[in-house]
Amino acid sequence: MNNFKHTSYLLALLILPIFILLYYYLQQHKKNVIKKIGNPIIVETLIANYSSKKFTIKYFLLVACFALAIIALANFSKADGGLQSNYKNGIDIMIALDVSKSMLAKDIQPNRLERAKQNIINLIDKLPNNKIGLVVFAGKAFVQMPLTADIAAAKMYVSTANTDMISTQGTVISDALQMCNTAFNTTEKKYKSIIIISDGEDHDENAINTAEKIADQGVIINAIGIGSATGATIEDDISNEQKKDNQGNIIVTKLNEKLLQQIAAVGNGSYQLYSNGAAVNDDICKKLQAADKKNIIDASTIQYQYYFQWFIGLAIVLLLLEICISETKKKGLNKKVMATIVMLLPFICGYAQETNELFTNGNIFYKKQQYIKAIETYQQIIKQQPANYAALHNAGNALYKNNQYDKANEMYTKAIESTNTPSQKAAAWFNKGVVLQNSNQLSPAIDAYKNALKINPTDDDARKNLQKALTDLIKQKQKQAEGKQPKKQQPKPKEQPNKPNPTPNKMTKKEAEEKLKALSEKEKNLQDKLHKKEAGSTANPDKDW
Repeated sequence: MNNFKHTSYLLALLILPIFILLYYYLQQHKKNVIKKIGNPIIVETLIANYSSKKFTIKYFLLVACFALAIIALANFSKADGGLQSNYKNGIDIMIALDVSKSMLAKDIQPNRLERAKQNIINLIDKLPNNKIGLVVFAGKAFVQMPLTADIAAAKMYVSTANTDMISTQGTVISDALQMCNTAFNTTEKKYKSIIIISDGEDHDENAINTAEKIADQGVIINAIGIGSATGATIEDDISNEQKKDNQGNIIVTKLNEKLLQQIAAVGNGSYQLYSNGAAVNDDICKKLQAADKKNIIDASTIQYQYYFQWFIGLAIVLLLLEICISETKKKGLNKKVMATIVMLLPFICGYAQETNELFTNGNIFYKKQQYIKAIETYQQIIKQQPANYAALHNAGNALYKNNQYDKANEMYTKAIESTNTPSQKAAAWFNKGVVLQNSNQLSPAIDAYKNALKINPTDDDARKNLQKALTDLIKQKQKQAEGKQPKKQQPKPKEQPNKPNPTPNKMTKKEAEEKLKALSEKEKNLQDKLHKKEAGSTANPDKDW
């Protein structure tokens, strides 16, 4: 696929007709001046050595230089290896992962959530030709990752999922289904599937009705049940004790197979009980492969070969040629300047060719996931052209893929400084934010996403990542505050020098610790209830798992 990366610059070519009109105006103006002089013999003597043809050539050489410079700015490019090599036959798959507290139950080791994440990552590896998205849910649901063909990114987002991502507890499957459905293309009536992975302990009654409505829109819903019918207790993450309900009874969370089976049935899909991960994934893959497929292409996976150097080189040659041409009839081309052009031309062409080959090689290495070789190739271009945005940006991508986050961040910073093109700056700020967020540097990541959105306010991915980074930062600060709070609030025994009594002091400390745990428990329950009320969730407020 041949195209221009910055088509808006091509609008400047509309100035070319003005240059042509200006040429005819100048010609007419010269004729009028000649008429005003009057005596034809005098005029003919004065302009005897003037060549109007050479003037025309010089003028249109400058116009051609202008046009070539505009085309170079628009950055003509070609998809490396052709566009067809980037097409995949697949479907859009949204995975809904339950991250409620009940998923911490250990009836499946190490716990339900960790095993579910492992299973999803293995499943993603078996679905390389599809677009994958991720929704996490508990008492609420939100899109953790929009649909993408970037398998590595999908696995990264899955691996970071945890029960602290959503403060509102419960298990509202209907919200998760609706959130998955909004991520699909609403104009399509097929090529869409939802895979829900949960223990099925649903706290609202709308899941089956929601699944039925979504299925009517052409979405196939598959379900994977994770857990056991006998159930297991949940370990409280604050007190490290078994979680209890409001009546003081130990909570036992059980797999609700019936609900998940009903959802899969009305969703025209299948239900699988997690026992053997490989068998479950094989069965789901067979069903997905049997579905109708569409052509899928992800622009982020396409590596382009750029040709702007050739247009710049040609513009320089034409400019030098214009300097060589004299407007007089006697004098021809400036031999010295012409000799300079002849000497420089091989270097200009050779330099452009060398840069092009380096880009091509770097893109090939990147495509083959040979990231170290890709980094080395891009760095060769950077040594020659320290302000080459494409080389800096691609090097940042390769460093990120190679888990060299600090160096990737440095490359994106240089890429931002090397360009004045808004779209390029926004892309580099966004990638910088991703690197910082994955390095757990949340505050700088938030600033990076804000900068990307200032340049491109319509970037939904930047907005979603910003929202997640802000949420993670708040939770991080809350955890830090909770970690410090017991030390601040833990009462110290009062000194009684006149009446020493060590036994009551010890008892007071123990009682204070128990009261502190009880207080933390009540405070946490109250906060969860408030969150549920504010979010307007349909979850039962008496259940916070």
